[in-house]
Formats: sequence, structure tokens, C-alpha cells
Amino acid sequence: MSFKSAYKDIIDKAKAEDRVKNSEIYYERHHIVPDFLFKNRSRKGPSGHLDGDPNSEENLILLTFQEHLLCHYYLYEICKGTRYEYSAGTALQFFFTKATGNHMRQRTLTEVDVEFLNQLSHLRQIGLKSISNARRGKMPVVDATTRKSIGSVDVTHPKVVSGEWAHHSKGRPFKGKLKPQDGKNNNNYKGITDEQKNRVLKCLTDSLVDELYVSRKMFISNIKKEFTEFKKVSEVWVKNHMGDLHAIVELHNSLYGTRYIFDPYYRSAAQKQILSQKTREFNLTIGRNHYVKN
Repeated sequence: MSFKSAYKDIIDKAKAEDRVKNSEIYYERHHIVPDFLFKNRSRKGPSGHLDGDPNSEENLILLTFQEHLLCHYYLYEICKGTRYEYSAGTALQFFFTKATGNHMRQRTLTEVDVEFLNQLSHLRQIGLKSISNARRGKMPVVDATTRKSIGSVDVTHPKVVSGEWAHHSKGRPFKGKLKPQDGKNNNNYKGITDEQKNRVLKCLTDSLVDELYVSRKMFISNIKKEFTEFKKVSEVWVKNHMGDLHAIVELHNSLYGTRYIFDPYYRSAAQKQILSQKTREFNLTIGRNHYVKN
């Protein structure tokens, strides 16, 4: 089976099902014909060669996270060696970029999805390599007089050679001493009250698996549900004020005599069974495509 066939199979399967956004199953919207192939694309980046609207209903479909990731891997393999390799690689690399804590994907992925993403982490290098190749011999420039951003251009461009355009970092040397930005030195720093600490510890007790092990995903989810007074709250906020999850578990155990354990590699029997099945399915898919010439 070729990458094109594997891609078509996922799309056909999704079309055959009555999928609904915001249902019990988490779905992500996907462009069947990639957005970067269109002249009038809605996203940033180089334009393609196709006319039409990339966001038309017939070109959009709902995919699970794992289907979405595999589709972009297949699209990269299909576009590799063409003018669209950079765009396809960038889209693939986005799956491995940490979004903000409020991003739907960050708040919705199951532990099985996260494990699946970790198993395919090597694909991140594909995206990074395609980005690096596209930027080779280019640099971001600004107008040397007005400092207006021009974009990324070839280093041999006549206006770069003449000095009319300059690298965006040139022309404004910093004179002074850098101020440390960690902890209370940061102007945006706000302390944590005893009441907030107790709420964090309560979130910990609500995040147990098998009555003993702390689930990091559940803990982060409970933190966001608990601290609704903040526009954005994340694991980083907790870490900056109370330490990492290991430290919080130790604090809880010392205060309340509990014996909670945080083991990032711990999986319940049910999780192991699901993960094992997903791994077998993925290995079968990759195995079929490995020896196929596109």
C-alpha cells in the first residue's frame, strides 16, 4: 500500500462515519486537499497553485488526533522532494510543538494519544529538517532605515548586498545590564497564598489512579478546573510556586501521612491493554508502507 492509498483509506473511513464536532470523541478539523496547495490559502505561508476555497465544506473532514497525525505524515511523504516539502514538514512538526495550556488539543488528548505522540516523536525531525532546508541561504530582514519587517529573503538579494535591507537583529545594540527574570525578579510574578496551596494539594488527591499513583494528566486537568479565576493556569504556574509534581507529592505525604507515588511511567492494566492494541495497529500500518515505493 502506498502513502497515497493509506491517506485515502483514512479519509474514506472518516467520510463513511457520521462524525460530529464537540461530541464524546475528540475530533480535529482537517483539509483533505492541503491548505498549502491553494493560491488563496487562509493560513500564513507560501501560496500554492490551486484555485478555489480550501475551507469549503467538501474539503473539510473530522479526524481523531491519531488519524490526523498519520495523515500529515503521509502528506509529507507524498510531497517530499516537491516545492511543498517545506509546508508539509511544517504542518507535521506542529504536532510536536507545545501549544498554550488553553489549546483544545492540550486539554483533550488522552494518555493513549500522548503515548502515541511520544512513540512518533522521531517524526519531529522531519519537520525540523524541512524547515532548515527551506531557510538555508535566507535570513529575516528589515528596512535598514524604517525598521519595517520585510520577511525572509535570500542573503544574495541586491537590497541585502547594498545595505538597504539588514538582518532584523542588526542596528540596535543593547546597552545595559540584563535583569534576571526568574521568580520574584519577574515583573509579572505573583505569589501563592496558603489557601491556593491547599487547593493544589486537593487537586493532587483528586488525581489518583489505583488509589495510590498520581496521574499527571488528571492533575493538570484538575488544576485548570479548580483555578477558574485565572485566565490561564498551567503546570508551569504550579511548578514555579510549589515545585514539580514529585515535590508536591512529597509535600502532601509529609503533611498528611499519605504514601502517594508519582511515576510518569505507571500505567493501569486498562491503559496498558489499550496502548498495546494501538501500538500493534500502528506497527501494522507502518510495516505495510515501509517497503512501498511512491
